[in-house]
Amino acid sequence: MTDFEKLANSESMDDKIKAASDPKCPAKIIDQIIMNEELSWSGPKGEELMGATAANPNTESHHLSNCWNATQIESHRLSILKNPNCPEELQEDLLHYDSIDRKLALLDNPSVFWVYSFLKIIVDEPFRSKLIKAISDRPEFKDYKIKPEHKESIDKIDNLLFSDNFDTGMELLNALDDPDLKIATVYHLANY
Repeated sequence: MTDFEKLANSESMDDKIKAASDPKCPAKIIDQIIMNEELSWSGPKGEELMGATAANPNTESHHLSNCWNATQIESHRLSILKNPNCPEELQEDLLHYDSIDRKLALLDNPSVFWVYSFLKIIVDEPFRSKLIKAISDRPEFKDYKIKPEHKESIDKIDNLLFSDNFDTGMELLNALDDPDLKIATVYHLANY
């Protein structure tokens, strides 16, 4: 069993990187590493440590936010967007990112599921685009089956969303107030 406390307290950057790179490393140890005032985040080892903390699913949201602001390294930013603890303020920009890689990273994040954003992407993107495929490939859609009672509503919403009545389609979907129907609609449209 890995002694994360020992690795975090070590003077070796390699030990700290080893701890932060392990998805089993507890949040309190990652916090201890990040909050170490004697630690240098510059240079190759500092950047490697930042990348490890950005990718670790136990890194707390506020640390990921600080990491986002502190780095210009795109691979670190993509790791933050994929991280289940990605700060909400970064997630909310899904539709506004210019970079398809950033959108794909966020779509790969298991904690992100926004019906509105997903449907907007599906309607705006060309069929079979990388973004639509990323939505279609999400784990919640593996072996997914649309309930027969949802098919008629999905067809109505589908027609509205794709006929320049996106907002009306969303209003209907929201008015029906059925979480399963929302998921089924995303699934249906992503798998045309």
